[in-house]
Amino acid sequence: MKILFTFAISDFTGASRMGLSYVKALRDAGHEVICVSQEPPKEGESIVPRLRAEGFEVLHLGNFLTVANPLLVWRLAVLMRQRGVQLASSMNQGDVKTTAWAALLARVPYAPQVQNLRMFGAGVGGRIKGALYGLSMWASTDLAIASSGATEAETIRRFDVPAENVVCVHNAIDPSQLSTFEPGAREALRAELGLEPHHFAFTCVGRLGEQKGQLVLLEAWAHFVRRFPHARLLLVGDAGSGMAAEEAYKARLLKMAEELELHDSVHFLGWRNDVAALHHASDGYVHPAMWEGFPLAVLEAFGAGLPVIMSDCVGRPRGFVDDVHGYLVPKGEPAPLAAAMARLLEKNGAERAAMGEACRALLSQEFDIRRNARRLARCMELAAQG
Repeated sequence: MKILFTFAISDFTGASRMGLSYVKALRDAGHEVICVSQEPPKEGESIVPRLRAEGFEVLHLGNFLTVANPLLVWRLAVLMRQRGVQLASSMNQGDVKTTAWAALLARVPYAPQVQNLRMFGAGVGGRIKGALYGLSMWASTDLAIASSGATEAETIRRFDVPAENVVCVHNAIDPSQLSTFEPGAREALRAELGLEPHHFAFTCVGRLGEQKGQLVLLEAWAHFVRRFPHARLLLVGDAGSGMAAEEAYKARLLKMAEELELHDSVHFLGWRNDVAALHHASDGYVHPAMWEGFPLAVLEAFGAGLPVIMSDCVGRPRGFVDDVHGYLVPKGEPAPLAAAMARLLEKNGAERAAMGEACRALLSQEFDIRRNARRLARCMELAAQG
């Protein structure tokens, strides 16, 4: 089977990382995959060289990021017909308004990946984007593949895609590819980060932006650290390149940290390629996001054996139990977040280690990409068959 896969966002954050896993799984299942992407960003990592290094054909046919691009729709439809494409899929919210109509025009089944809860912005522009997305999903979707129960429910309720045309294939990672570390590596990295042996360190990984909820975390931290002055927060991530709203959000974070005198306890680390090592140097993980699809950062923390405190932005992850794996707290509320961090810090080392091992086990049981990607391939095969 020939499958066309589009990437409106060509960076290498969560959705793109899942996309790379999925196209590899489809190829492993014997299918030919043609990738069409937005041009790579001028700064930062991109999925494009990774796809090409894996041997995938990657084409750039036009700009996915405009409100509507009829020329790109036409080019995609022509490509599908010329190449005998039997199924089209898309990885990002921004693809749908283009790939959906191209598939409809080419009379090719369409199976979009729903990687995130949908946000379209305020004002008239946001309403137009939301309406176009909803119409595209309703008119063309043969099978929507949701990354979590939350995205599955939203696709059915909000965008009127029939329940029988939606399936949940959870985001996942490969537990066998997680990093291992030599004895002494934790102490060495903690020293490099300025952490003393008595410091209790939380990591939080994510792009600096409203979606990821770091302002809520800093507000919670300001209260929490007064009670636990030996706590430290490692904020890993930065604003997206050229994203004015995210640059403004980052400025607000830095200003809040200064006004609340958090400079000693909060470390802004920027983008890092050694997140696994940072987890190894930490004692707990906190994820205060306001909305998500299903965060890979949480799964990576599971794999590192860190107890996890996360917001309920995707509901309760399958199998996640409070006080066994960590704590689920209401999104956008600093007080419960601070209380959960306090509960984790007050546990002894053996109790936290047991929670970390429970997280590792949960990752293997529910969120192993090797199993989930095979399921995705089977679902897409069924979609192509109608």
